[in-house]
Amino acid sequence: MDADEMAYVLGHEVGHINRKDVIKMVRNSSQFQVLQELVFRGIGAIRTTSEIKYALAQLVSFTVQAVQAGYSRDCERAADRLGVRFSHKANYDCHGAIRAVDYFQSATGAGSNCILCDHPSWPERRRIIQQEIDGIGSQGQSPTRQCPEPVRAASPCRPRKP
Repeated sequence: MDADEMAYVLGHEVGHINRKDVIKMVRNSSQFQVLQELVFRGIGAIRTTSEIKYALAQLVSFTVQAVQAGYSRDCERAADRLGVRFSHKANYDCHGAIRAVDYFQSATGAGSNCILCDHPSWPERRRIIQQEIDGIGSQGQSPTRQCPEPVRAASPCRPRKP
């Protein structure tokens, strides 16, 4: 990966931190666990066969997983947009985000749009990133700005003497 691609990847991860996605996911997960436990207790109180109770419990579990995965996919979409913005603000070429997604897609496969997937498919993510890049361009800014040359120290760092 080149510097532009890495700038996007790091910007994406910083986007998760900036949005506090992990904290929100833990809080939501805890709330869903409580709700799921209450529903399971209600199912246990129903007078019916154990097969029907099992089927209802599986339906509840599936529904909770689908809702949580949907929330996770939304977080990934937002982090993708922020990754483009952050890399642009740091003077990296935004198109590095497209190259990074293409790289990950070639390494992992196209992915799918499944209801339990916690990440959007690579083609969907590529479209989201391209839309964000187009938005930067429509604001009169160049999405292909290059990072300025790094500032070099006047003298190389030397190890401390013992």
